[in-house]
Amino acid sequence: IRGRKAPHQFWFPSCILCWCGRKIIRKEIEVAKKSFQLEMKKKAELIFCLLPGMGHIVSSLELAKLLINRNHHLSITILCINLPHTSSSDAFIRSITASQPQIKAVDLPHVEPPPQELWSSPAHYIWTFTLALVPHVKSTLQNILSSHSIPVIGLVLDLFCSAIIDVGNDLGIPSYLFMPSNVGFLSLMFSLRKRQIGDVFKDSDPELLVPGFVDPVPPSVLPDAFFNKEGGYVAYYKLVQRLKEAKGIIANTFSELEQFAIDALSDHQTPPIYAVGPLIGQSNPNLDQAQHDRILKWLDEQPGSSVVYLCFGSRGSFAPPQTREIALALQQSGVRFLWAMRSAPTTHNEERILPEGFLEWMEGRGMICEWAPQVEVLAHKAIGGFVSHCGWNSILESLWFGVPILTWPIYAEQQLNAFRMVREFGLAEELRLDYRRGSDLVMAEEIEKGLKQLMNRDNAVHKKVKEMARNAVLTGGSSFISVGKLIDVMTALSSENSKTKRVGITEMKKKAEVILISSPGIGHLTSSLEFAQLLINRDNRLSVTVLCIKFPITFSDSYIRSVLASQPKIKLIDLPQVEPPSHEILHKSPEHYIWTFMESLKPHVKATMQDILSSYPTPVVGLVLDFFCLSMVDVGNELGIPSYLFMTSNVGFSALMLSLLNRRIEDVFNDSDPELLIPGFPDPVPPSVLPDAAFNKDGGYAAYYKLAQRFLHTKGIIVNTFSELEQFAIDALSDGQTQTQTPPIYAVGPLIDLKGQPNINIDQAQHDKILKWLDEQPPSSVVFLCFGSMGGFGPSQTREVALALQRSGVRFLWAMRSPPTSDDADRTLPEGFLEWMEGRGMICGWAPQVEVLAHKAIGGFVSHCGWNSILESLWFGVPILTWPIYAEQQLNAFRMVREFGLAVELRLDYRRGSDLVMAEEIEKRLKQLMDRDNMVNKKVKEMKEKARKAVLTGGSSFISVGKLIDNMMGSSS
Repeated sequence: IRGRKAPHQFWFPSCILCWCGRKIIRKEIEVAKKSFQLEMKKKAELIFCLLPGMGHIVSSLELAKLLINRNHHLSITILCINLPHTSSSDAFIRSITASQPQIKAVDLPHVEPPPQELWSSPAHYIWTFTLALVPHVKSTLQNILSSHSIPVIGLVLDLFCSAIIDVGNDLGIPSYLFMPSNVGFLSLMFSLRKRQIGDVFKDSDPELLVPGFVDPVPPSVLPDAFFNKEGGYVAYYKLVQRLKEAKGIIANTFSELEQFAIDALSDHQTPPIYAVGPLIGQSNPNLDQAQHDRILKWLDEQPGSSVVYLCFGSRGSFAPPQTREIALALQQSGVRFLWAMRSAPTTHNEERILPEGFLEWMEGRGMICEWAPQVEVLAHKAIGGFVSHCGWNSILESLWFGVPILTWPIYAEQQLNAFRMVREFGLAEELRLDYRRGSDLVMAEEIEKGLKQLMNRDNAVHKKVKEMARNAVLTGGSSFISVGKLIDVMTALSSENSKTKRVGITEMKKKAEVILISSPGIGHLTSSLEFAQLLINRDNRLSVTVLCIKFPITFSDSYIRSVLASQPKIKLIDLPQVEPPSHEILHKSPEHYIWTFMESLKPHVKATMQDILSSYPTPVVGLVLDFFCLSMVDVGNELGIPSYLFMTSNVGFSALMLSLLNRRIEDVFNDSDPELLIPGFPDPVPPSVLPDAAFNKDGGYAAYYKLAQRFLHTKGIIVNTFSELEQFAIDALSDGQTQTQTPPIYAVGPLIDLKGQPNINIDQAQHDKILKWLDEQPPSSVVFLCFGSMGGFGPSQTREVALALQRSGVRFLWAMRSPPTSDDADRTLPEGFLEWMEGRGMICGWAPQVEVLAHKAIGGFVSHCGWNSILESLWFGVPILTWPIYAEQQLNAFRMVREFGLAVELRLDYRRGSDLVMAEEIEKRLKQLMDRDNMVNKKVKEMKEKARKAVLTGGSSFISVGKLIDNMMGSSS
């Protein structure tokens, strides 16, 4: 640099300028160095461990590409698992890493695969193989951690690789699970936690209520593995146990499609859900370029939206008889088609597989190939419909390109996907929902009808399916935002870890115990224990201790223990056995007998609770008492524990009880009393429908009166009902219509044991015989007659019922408690009745009521109107014919007919032994009950939907349970 004075420039001595130049250069080097170091600090690595099935690999690698495109600081290492017959998956991974320098592949050491016989259950085979991989994954990860200069911030595992979470835990790396399937399937997986590891599903199981599903789920659409006793179900059960250890679950879906399911799992009991899809990639290693071009050229020649595409996945194919039916349907429907058949016929074997002359007929209007470039096919303007196996990737691709589906599921969770696409989303046409390969033959006529419906441009499915998915992935869309949240969580590792520790400590402080005391009657126990399970499933801070009352009933005790075996958060403590009151008291008044018995138990309950309070580390936040155990409120008050009444009956009965407080303890009811005006009842109540105890002068009425007084000492009344059914009664007790200050009402039902309570009176052979007989009957053709655990009639009344069944001609299942034999049939039944009923009727001692009412053959229910039976009938949409016998059943029958319009009236005020209901009257009402077009049937079907929605996330009972838990936890603080 020379010190010259240039025009319009200042002159500097050269030494000063040189010194300044060196200073600037050094400064720029320092800035660049710091910038580089800062960039290096931001860099982070993710490790992917993927199942080598092509359906899993494609969407997993699309996720990898999405993450590095959204955040250039990220790099990804894929641990490649080598399984037999997965060379195409390996080739696909290599093709991606060749074009993506931020994605590397590392081969895991080869391990000996499990024996081939385990493949009878693919889920068990994969689980076993993954377990064998765990030590190799750990050593590979240790090498990566020691050799890579940038931090590993997460381990992304395929669902079936969840056993590898142990490696992440050992090495301090957070694990995230990637679901190539959907959140609905994830909800189903989480629901397994409520079952036992040996509790394999059966086809005869009733429909399932699964959080995250709008509709009840029939067992016929569950994955094959759920029925598999050879390790398949166990593998899924073990997978579920690992899900909760993940830091997040990444799902290939979008919230616009699955908001209901996502909301159901966003209750802080499951890891966060990140809906990041649709993730759609292209891959077909089995297709050469010439075949690819030939397919697309043929499509170019077809009119717009005129071609139906038939493809059943990489494992989807049919035997010759089914292939022939599909070909006949295509021929008869006249639609243009592209059929990916996997093993396409040649002129040599055409006659064995296809109808005669089919290949010649299809020239110009159809094309058969082994493989097709599915994404490009669905994107083509010529495609108007898709006959699909309903694999999740195929569903997302169809939604992306706005192509409606005709459902033909084959294996894995495809039946479940098909069920949701048709029933929940309305985004597919139904061919079959529960087809399983080899199970049955779908005939050409049915396929033809489905094809025509699919290709009808004006149907509702076409309008709903168009362009549904695309907005989700655009900037600002739901999946775009979700990916951003996921990356933020991953990259904020250190602060998140410390936060997690703080949360863990806080959670320990929040844990709490609820003590439950139930009356030992099975009707009370069933709903009480369902409520206990509801509490612990809803809030993982809670655990429940059941104080078990020893009564001369062994059945109740066995039922409690069967429930507790599957619920580690519910404990059982046996109360000391006390001498029961005299049998004479029981004969005069069961209510007085129970009240006296409970009074004698109080000191033992107090001593047991004192032991609990002194030995349990968590606080007791509530004492939940059955209606008949309400005298234990005194114990709660002495020990400073808030008491809550649990009503196994309904709010209407609670309203009746509270109305007793306007009377005197000796003011027993009389049959001649005028009709009663009771807050909570829209109609005046005739005395004839009041419980027997209301008229009992031998302590029954006094027992009810004392119980009613205890209502006011509770902090809340929990009722097995739902507000959509009993809003009028709930409002009356909540807005001061009674003369007393009523505690808050929590409607938390319907609480139904959908698995069916164990019954020592029915063995497995009888159980199977009943369900097999029902399977043989037409839908909605059978009337079920059952009158509760204490319900039975004398010979005269039994004969009239039988005559009515014979004259009405209805099919029937009659749970008679003491069914007649051929020796005493003449004394009880009309002559020749047992012979007459062959094929159209069945008499049994006991029946699995929940499974019976859930069965499609049942069209009506002649019932004693116990509250559990009423709720079960509403749950399954089965109308009732009312025949009340004892307790509050007359009042229930009165309300079901007069207030709700949900039952057909036979009698409202029948009392056993009071009168004889004649065959003519029963016959007339049976015919009315089984009339499909009557108003009761329609109203019951509507109430069925309301009952089921009440317990789903956001439903009235779901909200009520949340308020109850808040109240309990608030009391403890």
